[in-house]
Amino acid sequence: MIGLTILIIVFASVAASRPSRSRGAGGADLAATTSVLPTGEPTDAGAVHWYESLTPVRDAVAAAARATRAAIAAQDGNALRPACFALGSAATSARAHPAAPAADLNALYDQGAQDYGGAAVWCSRLFDGTRAQVTTLQGEVLNSIGQGDAAWAGLARKVGVPAQASVPAPVAAASTAAPAERAGAAAG
Repeated sequence: MIGLTILIIVFASVAASRPSRSRGAGGADLAATTSVLPTGEPTDAGAVHWYESLTPVRDAVAAAARATRAAIAAQDGNALRPACFALGSAATSARAHPAAPAADLNALYDQGAQDYGGAAVWCSRLFDGTRAQVTTLQGEVLNSIGQGDAAWAGLARKVGVPAQASVPAPVAAASTAAPAERAGAAAG
């Protein structure tokens, strides 16, 4: 009987020391109590739930950004045009998000969406006859994607969850075309 009493006391003390959990979007565990981020800032379950609810749109943006980066790295203009379109569409969808539970979260999310949208605009200039060096335009695309990644990584840190990456896997085979031919392929 004493052994059973000790077991119950140990179990109760362990259970009391853990925050209760509930299931969020996609079945992810959400702390029902306030958790502490590495920065020491408290994040509530509402912020995590809001962030998790945006997973489909964040996934679409990350996939389009990866495809855009990969097409630029491969100097593949035929793949770049649809990747740019997908990035623009995903960024537009991202802008129509529900309000975050805190203004600073909204600001980081909106900044990322704006940066990804800006990347799509720069990307479209590769195909619309804009008179600029292809490498300059591609650099602006990659810079804007990087800024979007930084804003959304900051958002993930603030919420206390892992950030998504839009960095593509390495290109499997390098193009054998001359640099001038690859640059021309990206423009058309």
